[in-house]
Amino acid sequence: MAWLIVLAAGLFETGFAVLLKQSHGLTNLWPTAGFAACALISFGLLTVALRELEVGAAYAVWTGIGAAGTAIIGMIFLGTLVRSSGEKLDWPRYAVGVAGPDFDGDVDDAPLWAGESCTVVNNGKPAAQIVSDLVAEAETALAQSTEPAS
Repeated sequence: MAWLIVLAAGLFETGFAVLLKQSHGLTNLWPTAGFAACALISFGLLTVALRELEVGAAYAVWTGIGAAGTAIIGMIFLGTLVRSSGEKLDWPRYAVGVAGPDFDGDVDDAPLWAGESCTVVNNGKPAAQIVSDLVAEAETALAQSTEPAS
């Protein structure tokens, strides 16, 4: 049941993102009211679901539904994610791209392939190794803090 609540919350997240765009900076009354209602419902439903679910997984699914839903609604109904030439972008490829610090908003110049903007990462470690390193550092610090001062 909790996952169905996350699904509903994600759909309302899609609604609040689309309505935020339609509100034109919160200046149009009804889209602004719809945005506020969808946001409150979405956060409320997510809060209820988090009573039974772990936050990491639930949040990832909630944001994924919202991002995918917003992209789909934008492409189908709002004409978004379109190149200046009029050609529609491959939105799943666009969704995994990450804009760099010099990104000026021109979608044609955005990095569209996953990992293209991650080339500066030199020493990636598996999460288990990072946790193991942190535990070892914490144990060392704890051992040093419990030693009697000489």
